[in-house]
Amino acid sequence: KISRMNIELENSHQELKESDDMLKAQFAEFVSVQETLVSSEKRYSILFEKMLNGYFVFEPVLNESGKLIDMRFLYINPGFSVQTGIATEGMVGKTWTEVFQVPNKDLNYYHNVLKTGETEHFEVSYGNPEKSFSLNAFKISDRQIGVVFDNITMYKQAIKEKTRMNEELEHRVMERTQELQDAVSELESFTYTVSHDLK
Repeated sequence: KISRMNIELENSHQELKESDDMLKAQFAEFVSVQETLVSSEKRYSILFEKMLNGYFVFEPVLNESGKLIDMRFLYINPGFSVQTGIATEGMVGKTWTEVFQVPNKDLNYYHNVLKTGETEHFEVSYGNPEKSFSLNAFKISDRQIGVVFDNITMYKQAIKEKTRMNEELEHRVMERTQELQDAVSELESFTYTVSHDLK
């Protein structure tokens, strides 16, 4: 009986040892996953803080019928201030309307992102109509939308200047062409006169 109990005890000990080994392996895997998550979070945090693009995450504010009526800021990176020139202190937790005192005029784009899950790319001008921004809005979850944006004011101004210069160049070319045509006409008239006199 003691021998049988000893065998059972040895079997139980072996099972416990196998369970212990399995728990150690699971714990090691958990630690590895945790380290990977921490590393990934650190990389994301560095990207969030150091990227030159403006980036913010907002929570949709919906009315009773599920329509998007405002947006509440959840996260804002330092690039937001770089791109807009607006200080971001105190913005997190507030809605767009609370911060800027006017409703966001582009809520339909964000509503489409929320509804379809598709990324929306669009250009806007806020406040000063001379300032232009290029935005990419994407769905993170049903309660979060991320927005990456760039200030493209200088780019837009360069396009306007290029268009103006092209129009000015075309006008000059037309004037010069007209002058050349007039000169050719005068030359033809002179040639005709000389030819007539020679005859």
